Amino acid sequence: IRITARDALGKGKLDHQFIKSKPNNSYKKIVLRNSGGDHNRLHFRDAYLHHLMIEEGLDIDLNGSEPAVVYLNGKYWGVLNIREKVGVSYVKENHEFDFNDQITILEEDSLVVEGTIDEFNELIDWMQNTDFSINSNYEELKSKVDEESFVDYIIAETYWNNTDWPANNLKYWKHEGGKWRYILFDLDVSLNTFGWVNEETDNLGRILEDFQAFKTVIVLSGFLENPNFKHYFINRYADLMNTSFEKDHVASDLLEYLDEVEPEMYRHFGKWGNSVFWWRLFDIDQLTLRYIYERPGFARNYLEEHLEMEGQYLLDINCVPPNAGVFQLNTLDELLPPFSGTYFNGNSISCTAIANEGYQFSHWQLLEGSIEDLENPTITANHASNQQWKA
Repeated sequence: IRITARDALGKGKLDHQFIKSKPNNSYKKIVLRNSGGDHNRLHFRDAYLHHLMIEEGLDIDLNGSEPAVVYLNGKYWGVLNIREKVGVSYVKENHEFDFNDQITILEEDSLVVEGTIDEFNELIDWMQNTDFSINSNYEELKSKVDEESFVDYIIAETYWNNTDWPANNLKYWKHEGGKWRYILFDLDVSLNTFGWVNEETDNLGRILEDFQAFKTVIVLSGFLENPNFKHYFINRYADLMNTSFEKDHVASDLLEYLDEVEPEMYRHFGKWGNSVFWWRLFDIDQLTLRYIYERPGFARNYLEEHLEMEGQYLLDINCVPPNAGVFQLNTLDELLPPFSGTYFNGNSISCTAIANEGYQFSHWQLLEGSIEDLENPTITANHASNQQWKA
C-alpha cells in the first residue's frame, strides 16, 4: 500500500521519522509492505537485511524499514513493514538534493523511471571497447561509477544470494554531474526463503558466468579487469564477512530483532495462518539461522575460486596492554581488538596499529606468521599461513 502526500491535499510531505535507523523526518511517499514472497514466512527477510546493513554503515542506497501493526478502516490487518518508496523522492530525501535537481533513475537492464537511458548506454558502449587493466581507464571508470558503493552492492547481492537479480529487482541512478549508484531492494528470496536458494548457492559465479550480457555485470566485469579493483573487492568482501556479516553477530542481531516483533506475531498469524511455534522452528531455526551459520564457508570458497586466489588463512590481531589501541585493517576503521578473521593468500592485506591517547606504538610481536620491519605500525603483506600478531 503506497501512501503519498499530495500538495493538493495539504503540505505535500509526511512529517514524521517513520524509519528510526535513518535521520530523515519528512517523506513524500512511504509504503506499507507485506513482505512479498516472504509474506507469512519469516516475514522480515528483506526488512531485516536492510536494517542490518544500515546499522553496519554499508555504502549502499538501502531501503529503510520499520515493522508496524496495521488497521484498515478499524479492522486488524496484521504486521506490515513501513518502507521507503524507491523513486525520485527517495533519492532526493536520502542524499539531500534540492527538489528541482535533475535525477536519472533506470531499472532492470534498459527501462527508464526518470530521465533518459542515453548516458548509461554510452557508458556501457565505452566499457565494451576499453581495457581497464590500464590504470588511466580504470580511473576514468571510477569517475563515472561510485566504486565503493558498487562493491558493497555487489557483495550484498551475492553474499545474501538474491537470485531474483540482476534480471529483476535492479534500480540505479545518478545526479546530474555525479556518479552512477545502485539501489538495493527486494531481498525476499534471500536467507534460504524457500530452501532452493540456500547457503550453497553460488550467486557470484552465477552472474559472472550466466549473465555476462547484462549491463550491470558488464560494469562489474570491466572493474574486475583492473588488479587494483580486484584487490579492493576481495579485501572488502573478506572484511564484511569478518565483521558486519560475521555469523554470530548476524544471528544475535536477527534474534534480537525478531524478539521485538514476536509478541505481535501471535495475532498476525491468527489472522493470516501459520503459528509462532512453526515460525520459530522452521523459518527461523531450520532455514534462516542455518543459512547465517553455514553461508560464510561457501561464500569464501566461491570468492577464492572465481577470483583465483591461492587459499585462505586465519588472521588474529591483538594489542598489549588491553585497550591500548585500535586497528585500521583494509577497509575497516577503528577495529577493536581482539580481532579474528579469514583472508586470502594471493591478495595482500594492510593493517595499521593506532595507539589510544596515553599510549604509543612500540613494535609488533609475532606468535605465528612473519612480518618484515616489526617497528613499523603499518603492515602490508601477503600471507599463505595463519597469522597471530600483537601490537
